[in-house]
Amino acid sequence: QDVKSKKNKIQMKFIRASDKNDLLLFVDAYDVVFVRSAEDFLSTMDGVLSGLDTMRVVYGAETNCWPFLHPHYQNCPELGMGYSHGRPRDNYVCKNYPPSPTAYRFLNTG
Repeated sequence: QDVKSKKNKIQMKFIRASDKNDLLLFVDAYDVVFVRSAEDFLSTMDGVLSGLDTMRVVYGAETNCWPFLHPHYQNCPELGMGYSHGRPRDNYVCKNYPPSPTAYRFLNTG
């Protein structure tokens, strides 16, 4: 079983065990920096998610669909990687992500 599948199962187990009133936030731990205070962030999330009668789970998102680099960065030697990190160029998963009202279309939780 691959690492991503294990991670997804662990996340789902954690979500199911969490209280309905919790705010769960999954983000990439490698290159995410929070620049607002926790109080400000929570206040914003309360406004955005208010009225939901369900578990509040927020996933980080980005403009890049890993493992495929955004076309702007294709074959960018300073990044030290090729277009698809050695994977086939057919990025079926990325092409079939649902549309987004923002540029941050692709989920990224590290």
